[in-house]
Amino acid sequence: MIGVSVDTEEKHDEFRSECGLRFPLASDPGAELTKSLDLLKQYGDHGWFAARVTYLLDEDAVVQQVWDVEDAGAHPDEVLAAVTE
Repeated sequence: MIGVSVDTEEKHDEFRSECGLRFPLASDPGAELTKSLDLLKQYGDHGWFAARVTYLLDEDAVVQQVWDVEDAGAHPDEVLAAVTE
């Protein structure tokens, strides 16, 4: 598992610490990856951010499932259930 966002490495370190995350977060400060996946979204007056999306890949790196994350509370359980199937 890896997380990617347009935030800086420093912000990622703070977020990982605050949330107790045990997986790496990669920084995409120029939003090149985010743009190439068409995940850079305008959020009104808040500006441009990477949309929250989770991809489940198989051992051959083929996308098996995609989640557009709207409910962050239920989302981890949904992903874990799919991974353990």
